[in-house]
Amino acid sequence: MVENMSGVLAGMVRRQWWLVVLTVAVGAGAGAAIASRATVTYTGSATIAIDTATVSRVSGLPLPETVLKDLATADFRSRVASDAGVSEQVVSSGLNTYTTGSPQDRLFVDFVSTDQAEARRVAGIARAAVISRVKELADPILSKGKSLVDFNQGALKDIRVMKPDSAWEQVDARYKLWDVERQTALDATEYKLEADTYSPLADVSVVEKSKTREVATDAVGAALIGLMLGLGLAWVRERAAAKA
Repeated sequence: MVENMSGVLAGMVRRQWWLVVLTVAVGAGAGAAIASRATVTYTGSATIAIDTATVSRVSGLPLPETVLKDLATADFRSRVASDAGVSEQVVSSGLNTYTTGSPQDRLFVDFVSTDQAEARRVAGIARAAVISRVKELADPILSKGKSLVDFNQGALKDIRVMKPDSAWEQVDARYKLWDVERQTALDATEYKLEADTYSPLADVSVVEKSKTREVATDAVGAALIGLMLGLGLAWVRERAAAKA
């Protein structure tokens, strides 16, 4: 039964081959023509490195999930639009933020535009806005760390202007100076880690949407539709010929 149907189909294609080829060619040509008229777009992509160790260790620093939710708000989009000098509608339609990795150690800020320079520029501005917003979310922790550093630096100034009289006081002053310098260095390092939890990584890259690939994909899809249509028309012609 199957072999008989295959034979009938093969015979039909041999007799109506010109019709099948014509519909495939027309379909492929139409698909390619439509795709070739599509507007070329550019995607500017800016990367932010996430210090996952510090985020997980320090309570109060914003998690990637929290940051992404905040970046999806209208307030943030409005902020980027203002900084970039474009409309909020342009930002809403072109801006995309997402993370990768497990744990999430990269945050990508993409902006799509028909203008290559604008894609690069707005993506860079949006990345700066993301980092600024993260610092605002982390302000309670960062303010505490900055206060500790400032306090220790003030203590260092006080110790350095001290003029101990006795040998014991000199030894005590040297020890205090060493201890406060050590603590200041530790606190300054910790503050820098917390402040740089989300930091820019590399320059903004721009990728052009491949029109060649789009044309090829659409042409293949349209050719398949043309093939099915050609086979259907061939079957109709065969039926009509058989009845005649």
